[in-house]
Parts: sequence; C-alpha cells; structure tokens
Amino acid sequence: MGLVVFGYFLFCASLFFLGYASYTDLKGREVADEISVGFLVSALSIRLAWFLATGEESVFLPALLVSFAFLLVSIAMYFSRQWGGGDLLVLTALGAAFGTLPPEFPDRNGPLPLWAGIFINVFFIGAIYGILWIFSFLLARKEVLRETCGKIAKYWFISAPILLAGALSAVYLDFMGKIFGASLVLLYFALLSSKSAENIVFTKKTLPENLQVEDWIVGKVTSKGRPIVSESTTGLTREDISRIISLSKRGLLDQREVSVKEGIPFVPVFLASLLVSLFLGNPVSWLLGMPLVA
Repeated sequence: MGLVVFGYFLFCASLFFLGYASYTDLKGREVADEISVGFLVSALSIRLAWFLATGEESVFLPALLVSFAFLLVSIAMYFSRQWGGGDLLVLTALGAAFGTLPPEFPDRNGPLPLWAGIFINVFFIGAIYGILWIFSFLLARKEVLRETCGKIAKYWFISAPILLAGALSAVYLDFMGKIFGASLVLLYFALLSSKSAENIVFTKKTLPENLQVEDWIVGKVTSKGRPIVSESTTGLTREDISRIISLSKRGLLDQREVSVKEGIPFVPVFLASLLVSLFLGNPVSWLLGMPLVA
C-alpha cells in the first residue's frame, strides 16, 4: 500500500471518533471510555501499519512522542479541573493521529509543525467557544445577566478603566489596537459572566443513584454532620459513589441530592481544531500572511 492512503485513514478515523465524542459530550456531558480509548487504539494502529508498510520510523515515533506530550498537558488540565478524563484521552489520541502531517494534506501552519498548530488552535478556538457559551447564558438566563451586572457595578474600580481603555482604543488606535481593546473588554465580561454562571448554570443537583464516575461535587457530602466525600481534583470514584448510595438508601445522608459541577462540553473544540489546522492553519500562520488556500 502506498503512502497516500494512511493519512486518509487517520482523517476518517479522527472524524468518526471526534464526531461521535462531540455528540455524546454535547448531549450528556460525557465521553465514554470506549470512544476515547477506541480513538487512541485506532490512531496508533494506523500509524503502526504505516510504519510496517514503509519501514519509515518518522511516520510512527514522532507521533507517539507528540501523543505523550499531549497526554502530559491533558493531565495538567485534568488535575486543575479544567478538563475531564474523556477530554484527556481524546487529545492524547489526536496527538497520535496527527502528531505529524500526512503527505495527503497541504501544510497550512507555516513555520510550525502540525501538532503545534493543533495545540494553538485548541486554546484559540477553545477561548472563542467558551466565550460564546458563556454569553449564551447571559441571553438565556436572566439571573446570570443580573448577577453579572451586579459584579460589574461591585468591581467598578476595575470595570471603569477597562471600559474606558476599550472605548479609547476604538476611537484612537489602528485596527489591531481596536481588536486588542475589544478583546480586553470581551474577556473581562466573559470572566465575570463565567463566575456568575458557576453556581447558576454549572452546578446541578442530582440523586445519588444518578452520580457518575469523575463527577465533580460541589462542597461536601455529609452523614450526621461528618464529611463522607469532599471535593477532589479527580472527581468521584466508584467507591465514593457506592458509599454515597449505600448511606442514602439507609437514610443516613444529610442531603437528599448531591450538588455536582458541570463543565462546558469541550470535545467539539478538538474536532474544530483539527479541521482548522489541516485546512486553514492557525493564528501564527495567519499573522505571518500564510495563504488560506494554496
């Protein structure tokens, strides 16, 4: 088999697994291990078959190293409670699939390797995606808008200078200066909105029997005033859930429902980052004037 097939195999596998994972993440805020592990195994298998067919180490080992590097970054995001375990494995698998650029695809990332373009786009697209989600809460939930306005007034000594800087940049600066000023104001409002939405939108109450592994609880679960399970960076374990359900059935929990933190479904960002990196490039390549279309 020639070289001109393995890149397409990787692309098709990535579209399938990332598309399915995005659907489940958007629908239920969860990515099953079968999806993320299947993606990783498929990517490594295709890379290994590519190596065996050609004898070129460059089609396997570099992607393996990128996958490991993505794993380390994902672990840091996981333990800082920014990503869940599904996100961790999906990014690791993405590194295995496209840690290097297959010859079937043009280079849109300029001086950067494909993996760096993907990495930049994950955070660039992720920031835009997160802001859109947060501002959607302002439109959909009046209580989020009300609390955000209250925070703007409460922190007037920060809000006023930022709004003034944004207004002055819009009037006196060039295009890039206007973009910077608008971004500053937008990010400030997004930060306040996310804090407002944290307890209104991102926290839900659920019955003990509906808890899932890696759920992040808010506060503590107590029995007769004693903490049974507390917040952790890795979320609930199976043992934690079994203990909570057992105490609930015996009527020994102090609360009928458990408060759980929900995050923004992030897997669609990985899918978008791959597509943008392959076909459009990344912000660095755009600033350097790389053409979007060869």
